[in-house]
Amino acid sequence: MPPEAVRRLQQLDQLVNAVVRDAELIHDYVQLSFHGDSALTLNNTVKLDGQPLSNSPSGRTLLASLVGRAVIDVARDADELVVNFRGGPALTMSLKPPAWPYLWHRRERRAVRRSVVDRPW
Repeated sequence: MPPEAVRRLQQLDQLVNAVVRDAELIHDYVQLSFHGDSALTLNNTVKLDGQPLSNSPSGRTLLASLVGRAVIDVARDADELVVNFRGGPALTMSLKPPAWPYLWHRRERRAVRRSVVDRPW
């Protein structure tokens, strides 16, 4: 992985110990909001403990199980982004195109969005 890609992925380290405030399936992407006004948006195939999340009642219920849990680790494993939570669940997202995970910070009524992986395409 190029140094810039590593640096961008390391931006997600600030999520370690962050507690999920809200977890939503919006159309075809997942958005996790954390206490402290950060949010992580994940598009592409997203799985929770290996089970694909779909925008359905069961998918929303499964995703809602993350609310109140703290992030213990964020890593890249081959072509996947892996977010591990206290209590065991792991959220994975494929980084194959057209992946675009973004970390959001809300500051003074505006949102700052930063891509956390380089797009090779």
